[in-house]
Amino acid sequence: MTARNGWLLAITLGALSGVGCSHTPVGYQVPGKGLESVTVLTEHDAVTTGLPAWSLAMPLGAEEDASVLKFLEQAEASGAKYLTDVAVVFAAESNGQPLECRTHFLPVMAVEKRKRVGAVSTRWLMNPAPVRPMPSAASAFPLAGEQQYRYVTEPVSFEDEQVRRWRLLRSEPECKPLEGSAPAKVAARVEGRVYGCHGASNCQDKTL
Repeated sequence: MTARNGWLLAITLGALSGVGCSHTPVGYQVPGKGLESVTVLTEHDAVTTGLPAWSLAMPLGAEEDASVLKFLEQAEASGAKYLTDVAVVFAAESNGQPLECRTHFLPVMAVEKRKRVGAVSTRWLMNPAPVRPMPSAASAFPLAGEQQYRYVTEPVSFEDEQVRRWRLLRSEPECKPLEGSAPAKVAARVEGRVYGCHGASNCQDKTL
């Protein structure tokens, strides 16, 4: 398995701008899920919430990005409010040495540049309508042309603006050596630390 450094699903997992009160931790949320969806943030911020913490893991699917998305959904379904230490774990090998590797998914605030309309111009455009008979047959002008107009607004200049967005940044894998045939024992998975649950009895470490 290979991993790469970069944004996780730049479109599907596009960042959600985080705006909150000073006492409300902010971080990455999956767009379109609403402000109440699970938030990925730093461990420091999660601890300050005082919510019970527990560990969650699920098998890694064929697609890494899709698996991380599914993990966030499963955590939310379990009552999670916040997630930290989200990582993909997998076995690897280097020069015959078995390794256990982790790719971390970190919430970061990114500043993006985009264009916005600075000024516009407006004008009327004339569309000729088909010639048609007038209602009255006694009219001295039995045929008449009618003109139709439409109002058009067009951009004439653009300005640069900066937008701050939360994103999940995929790190380079961090690997550590294992002994013997240990790679066979490394379950490829997505894991993380969960804060919050449906009832205190459900705040227990689990593997889906």
